[in-house]
Amino acid sequence: MEKIFAAHGLTYRRTFYFPTVGEYAPMLERHGLQVRAALLFDRPTSQQTEDGLADWIRMFDKAPFAGVPEELQETIIREAVETLRPVLYHDGHWYVDYVRIRIKAVKEGK
Repeated sequence: MEKIFAAHGLTYRRTFYFPTVGEYAPMLERHGLQVRAALLFDRPTSQQTEDGLADWIRMFDKAPFAGVPEELQETIIREAVETLRPVLYHDGHWYVDYVRIRIKAVKEGK
């Protein structure tokens, strides 16, 4: 998205935060929790419509499009879809490449 926005003279504002285990565990520890286990894993998620990726962008990545004319929004989304088709579309479905972090933390002394 950053490259496509830039190609149109726009700046893509990241609105998501994806901490690593190395970033997240110390945050928990600073708040009095003891990290017992941490796991980072891929979780590709199948989208249910033929326009799955475009639908996902429209649903979850709205903020960077604020103030962008609707026609240009659709152009950017279409370019993103075509750029990512070789990577995220297979077996007749779009897959969003989610990554999950799972942490078990307990209050110290418990």
